[in-house]
Amino acid sequence: MTGVQTCALPICLSGAAVQDLVLPWPQAELTLGASAFPGARRWAHADVAAAMRERCPRCVQRMALRLGNAAADLGPAPARLPTHRLSGEQGNLGGAHWWRLARSDETAVLVWHWPAARAWSAHGLAWGDGPPDLRDADPAVMERSLRVLAQRVAVDERVWPQQGAVMDRDGLRAQADYLLALVAAVDAAQRAGALETDAPPPLPGVAPDWAGHPRHGLNWQRVWALREPLNL
Repeated sequence: MTGVQTCALPICLSGAAVQDLVLPWPQAELTLGASAFPGARRWAHADVAAAMRERCPRCVQRMALRLGNAAADLGPAPARLPTHRLSGEQGNLGGAHWWRLARSDETAVLVWHWPAARAWSAHGLAWGDGPPDLRDADPAVMERSLRVLAQRVAVDERVWPQQGAVMDRDGLRAQADYLLALVAAVDAAQRAGALETDAPPPLPGVAPDWAGHPRHGLNWQRVWALREPLNL
């Protein structure tokens, strides 16, 4: 993008070129960011790769609209699809272990574990700066994935989220608890005849500062739309 020196990453890290990239879920920003490293092998789960083939053309169009005059920075072929695929429910790559989890029935994610570093990554599932992002997600599927992951993370291990501060397994459970409370609150509001435009009520057991987070309002609208047909 304009003013961003994408070539600085390998120099800042070690001076060595980036040889492998992992695309953990079909998110436009991750996919487009891979174009900064044209010589790297691009890895993704087969289910992620399939979703990217379907969604990337639409994502590029939306990104171009958001960028306006800066859309020229995307270049003629901004979406670089995976060159290498993983399959199954779990496996190993290099010194890392991976598991296939999901944001929804249509959107798979890969979580990674580096045992030697006592570290995990949970891109697409966990956010370290507030509530998770539910765009294109099923809260029930995402909640189950977060709880499965939390069971695998040891008490002294770190989890790198999609964005925000490094988390631990309690942080993952807090995200799952938020999703459970959010669905319950939407169901209760709809049964009581509330309107979607009414202010969301406080969520029991959820950090109060999350109520004012911009993602919470969007999540409320997303879950409202998903649950409304079930609660009519």
